[in-house]
Amino acid sequence: MNSLRTIEYLPPNRSLWQGRKDSLEAQRIHDAIELVDLTHWPTHDLDGAIGLIGFASDDGVRRNQGRPGAAQGPDAMRHALAISHFLKPESSTLALSPVP
Repeated sequence: MNSLRTIEYLPPNRSLWQGRKDSLEAQRIHDAIELVDLTHWPTHDLDGAIGLIGFASDDGVRRNQGRPGAAQGPDAMRHALAISHFLKPESSTLALSPVP
């Protein structure tokens, strides 16, 4: 018997998008992004923006008798990106939001 799990949307977790401050020339991604809550879409233009959506689930791992842990992947990736260096082009905005 197949069981389906309801997926619940969670707004962005700002605590994952923190890190040290560098010079403007060597910005980190956490300084350059805009977190977007998909339940309150922004009124300004997001044309050309990049979106990041994560699907946090261990269901497939369990079905294949693997070791759970994949569900932490999206948040771990967000944190790793947040502290990475980013040279921001003048006209771009990053819009990021999770789907658990």
